[in-house]
Parts: sequence; structure tokens; C-alpha cells
Amino acid sequence: MSQDKQSVMYIAATLTQAALSGRGGSGTPFPVDPTNQDPQQRALTLETWEIFRAFYAGVEGALADDTNWAPPKGSAAPTVPPAITAVLAQPAIASAIAGSPALAPLATILKAAGLLAAVVAPATPLPNPGASTTTVSA
Repeated sequence: MSQDKQSVMYIAATLTQAALSGRGGSGTPFPVDPTNQDPQQRALTLETWEIFRAFYAGVEGALADDTNWAPPKGSAAPTVPPAITAVLAQPAIASAIAGSPALAPLATILKAAGLLAAVVAPATPLPNPGASTTTVSA
């Protein structure tokens, strides 16, 4: 699923939630019937689905229509808070992210965005802190 489709689905779900808030009374969500046998519950579920579909179609149509819904002006690039850039600028953090195979996708994204400086490997191997540095003669 593309990022655009996920974004449109999220917007439609948020609008649906706002439109249906309080359906269960006193702002609580309506009860869920796991067997889906209750006719009133089935009607509410169907209504929720149809409202979601309407919002999805509306958001998708608005995004595709540049004539009536002009694209926003200015930069669409997200801004990164200074606190995050300060943390990523610390060598220990940058080394931990860049050196972890599990975080390789994150490191690639951060490097592409210019948020993670290239980490230079040390010229000599790091010392083993568990190795004994003294020699005992018998």
C-alpha cells in the first residue's frame, strides 16, 4: 500500500471518527458484537463503513483536483525540531544508529535527509575492555 493511500485512509478514518463520535451515548464508542449477529450493530457498522468510503472518495477527489483545490503554497518538506537534530548530531548517537544493522533503514533515511552525518570508522581497532593489559609471570 502506498504512502499516499495510507494518508488518505488515515484522513478519512479521522473524519469518520469525528462524524460518528458519541454514537454509543455519552461519548463512548458503541459496543462491538464479535459474532456480528445483532442487526442494530450491523446497521451501525455498515453506516460507519459507508461514511468512511464517502470521506475517502472526497479526500481522494480533492487531492486529484488542482483546479478547485489548489495545492498548498510553500515548502512541503517537514521541519525537524532542533532538539532532534541536536540529538542526532551527537557522535555517540550517530555511531549507534549507523552501526546497527537493525537501524540501517532509519540510518539511510536520516542520511538522505541530511540529518545524520556520515560516521567514520576508527583507523585502528577499538581495544577490548575485557582483555587483560598486564602480563603475569610465574
